[in-house]
Amino acid sequence: MPLKTQIVMAPRSLRRELDDDDELLQYFSTVYLKDMVLDLKTATPLPPVIEPHIRRSRALLHAARSLSIAHIHRFEPDCIKRSMKDYLRALAALRNEFGQEVIEKHRSTHDALHRLLLGALLLAVLHAWYDDSSRDCGLVHLRGAAATLDLLLTSTVYGSWSMIWEDFLIGCVVSLDMLYSFLIPARHPLPHSPSLIQHLKQDCWRSGAHMNPICGLATPLALLVSQAGRYYRSVVDLRRRDPDKERELERSLLQWKPLDADDKPFHVQTADGYRVCGLLMFHQARQVVGARPPPVAHPGLQAAKAHQLILFAMAILRDTLPILPQPNFEAPLLLIVGSEIEKEDRAGRALIETRFADLIASTYRRGHRIAAKFMRDYWQLRDGGRDVTWLEVLVEKGLSLNLA
Repeated sequence: MPLKTQIVMAPRSLRRELDDDDELLQYFSTVYLKDMVLDLKTATPLPPVIEPHIRRSRALLHAARSLSIAHIHRFEPDCIKRSMKDYLRALAALRNEFGQEVIEKHRSTHDALHRLLLGALLLAVLHAWYDDSSRDCGLVHLRGAAATLDLLLTSTVYGSWSMIWEDFLIGCVVSLDMLYSFLIPARHPLPHSPSLIQHLKQDCWRSGAHMNPICGLATPLALLVSQAGRYYRSVVDLRRRDPDKERELERSLLQWKPLDADDKPFHVQTADGYRVCGLLMFHQARQVVGARPPPVAHPGLQAAKAHQLILFAMAILRDTLPILPQPNFEAPLLLIVGSEIEKEDRAGRALIETRFADLIASTYRRGHRIAAKFMRDYWQLRDGGRDVTWLEVLVEKGLSLNLA
């Protein structure tokens, strides 16, 4: 879950053996959630909203402890064992709370569903941090979050404050879903909830006057990119294309436009980055070896369109700050765009390498380091003459590249 726009580490003098719940929760609120807000319009701080939920849930307490311990020590190996204990306790507690709140009661309160959803999102983050193998993306947590969100969306809405909190959670789930989209196997699909699709059709979700703190004004666009990622993965897994579906989703990506966003150029540019990722994944799906039916369009025309998308994406990367507002999205952007850069374009590859280095220096995330290495290995394969897409190589190697 991209609950963090940029990791702000504790000074080394503070990296001691914090163990008391109050100390760790204080760190979680003041450092891990530093500067995060529930709503951009009101700038309501996020910690006071989350803290009551943590106090009422053992799952959230242990998840917050685990996140804080790992974060304090910059994910150093020595702290992982201690942090992992709380992760496992959080996982066990969440299963127990789900049984009590959903299975036994048959009808859960919004408050309980909020806690369960937040727990699933935090566990997804922790799973990404602790996966040494890079082969288990922890889809179970996304499936749990998606199912819980569907329960929320199909239940009665109680009031404006609840809606603001739920909008924040929706942004978290959609962003996480986008990061996972190309990791979802075709034989074990995770279709989007009709309730979520319908909910995001409201104009407020693409309005500069109603900015989501996680996805900005592009939450519906992120959902379309998720569908592109799922489609790309299905073509890799099944070697079967659906040209009608491609055209429909491409049309939706191209036609999507923000509202009331003339004074939000940076957020519009980030949304364009989302769009480029989706369109390039369709281009890459058409290049999958052995996929049927083969593309009808002339290869030269496809290559020209892809080249324009790459130039546009590279302009975004050159013109924006070293780290995008959503760094968890920047890693797949670098991967999807970088895979298209030929060896002759030394400046382009250097920019991708530099952005990966900036990202790693900012987040200390293992997944970002693995993604950067994978990109270099993929370039070496392509330079050696192998005609294969990056996602084919990822699946071939059994990697997950969990970037949550």
